Amino acid sequence: MVAAKSRAKRLVAGAAVTGCLLGVAGIPAASWAQGSGLTIFSGVERKNILDYSLDFDGRPDTIDRYRLKVPASKLKDKGAYKLRISYPDYYDGEFDPDKIEIRVDGDAVPLEQAEWRQEQNEIVLVPQQPLSGERSAEIVLSNVQNPDYAGTYYFHLQVSPQKGPPGQRYIGTWIVSIG
Repeated sequence: MVAAKSRAKRLVAGAAVTGCLLGVAGIPAASWAQGSGLTIFSGVERKNILDYSLDFDGRPDTIDRYRLKVPASKLKDKGAYKLRISYPDYYDGEFDPDKIEIRVDGDAVPLEQAEWRQEQNEIVLVPQQPLSGERSAEIVLSNVQNPDYAGTYYFHLQVSPQKGPPGQRYIGTWIVSIG
């Protein structure tokens, strides 16, 4: 009787461990590297970390699509008529200005300007109509050539607000992990 209970306990424990291992192994690799994740020592305050996703796993030296999310709360009461994304000088990936768009509620916003300023390590976007602070936006960078080597890259977003004092306002940072 005691041996039967012990055997049943081992069987249940083994099934639980197997289920956990199969569950973790069954998660697609793409879901592991999405968004800002758990960031402990980034130097960026949590409230300033923006979410993102990479459509093609963020592997080094491959083509990818970056989806950089901008919550409505970050543009609230101000909107934006110009967006500037800066990135570190050690990021050696390449952007295709013809494949950059801003989406609001899934719809592309017509752009007056989408310029990759490689020497200044920045991308400048000017929508034809300013973004309102009422809805979230997504900046989609398609046809991106990822850097040759794995690394973590801080992409900073600044906007020129539609309302309020002139100049650029820091909105937040995407902490993009490649590899």
